[in-house]
Amino acid sequence: MLKGDSGTAFFHAVANVRRMKCLIPCLRLDDQEITNQGEMMQHVYQFYTGLMGSVEERTFSLALDLCGEDSRISEDENRALDLPFTYEGLDEVLMSMKPDSAPRPDGLPVLFFKKFWGILKGPILQILNVFILGRVDIARLNVGIISLIPKDD
Repeated sequence: MLKGDSGTAFFHAVANVRRMKCLIPCLRLDDQEITNQGEMMQHVYQFYTGLMGSVEERTFSLALDLCGEDSRISEDENRALDLPFTYEGLDEVLMSMKPDSAPRPDGLPVLFFKKFWGILKGPILQILNVFILGRVDIARLNVGIISLIPKDD
């Protein structure tokens, strides 16, 4: 406390050493050395594209006339797929589920959703309808956290 920022300078030095350990200063290719960061990135990209991006000629494919007209989705069915979710539809789905079934991937059993459905259905309906419109940043779905805090009386 008395020395002020001396601890901070130490931690900055440690962080710089870690960053320098992870830095690739140059790449050696045969008899030449690449030090330009952009050229190194381009070389690594081309290397892995060549390693994993091989294209094999297709020997099989689906026939365009595989499905007849009678088995294709009609325009009405296609429009029905784009309809927004409704409270009634969500209620019907939830109430048709067994309350003692196994927990969902989030670890919460169906009984939890049934018990707190009055609170949860508004936000869930909103999320589903925004998702169907393509306005949800899917990458952020993995970082969402819901915390349930017990109320003390």
